[in-house]
Amino acid sequence: MANETDDKSIETAPLTGGGDEASKVEKAPLTGDDKGEAKAAAKADESKVDAKAPDAEAAKKLEADKKAADDAFAKWSPTVPEALKKDAALSKVLTEEFKPLVKDAGLKPELAQKFVDLLVKHQTAEANRKVADLDAQQKQWIGALRTDKEFGGDEKKFIANMHVARKATMQFATPEFRTFLNSTGLEAHPEVVRFFFRVGKALAEDSVAGTSNNGADKAAKSEEALLRAAYPTMFPAES
Repeated sequence: MANETDDKSIETAPLTGGGDEASKVEKAPLTGDDKGEAKAAAKADESKVDAKAPDAEAAKKLEADKKAADDAFAKWSPTVPEALKKDAALSKVLTEEFKPLVKDAGLKPELAQKFVDLLVKHQTAEANRKVADLDAQQKQWIGALRTDKEFGGDEKKFIANMHVARKATMQFATPEFRTFLNSTGLEAHPEVVRFFFRVGKALAEDSVAGTSNNGADKAAKSEEALLRAAYPTMFPAES
């Protein structure tokens, strides 16, 4: 009978043998080692729960910081000197290209403005260099006109011919063309000055050629009448 019972236990509980022994194993109290392991496991579970709280707070802080940064960025605009505010090309680069780049990089407005200041510094230096170069070029052109045989030669002739050229420019060049000549510095270019001088000179010659002696006599008499009225003692009394 005993063997028969053992055989059945092997079939139903091959490792524990079943019966009372299996029951004793299940109901056996925890040893000291077992209690330590259980406490450690419980403590680890508590640590996991406690770790979730800081993570949630960190996430909230990160979200708040991001919102504050976005708000500050939305209010920020690149600041440039007054002289460069009319520069459409620069404004377009800063607003359409630089500002989105700053946002993608996550830069603070204060740091982004430092980059703008650096750009403006180099832009201003380059503009000043161009102005200085143009000024030197204009002086060279004017010097060439002063010594030009047709236009200059001496200061009196140079000034008189410049007056003729300037008068023709003001009379025939459109405001837009005059603005172009001034902004590019080409108003001092010898060929441009010579062109307007020749225009003015040709018109003056045509005007003189079309004036009759009778007209000249009338002009002279009119001028004499004005002089007589202003300075009567300079003219002898008519008998």
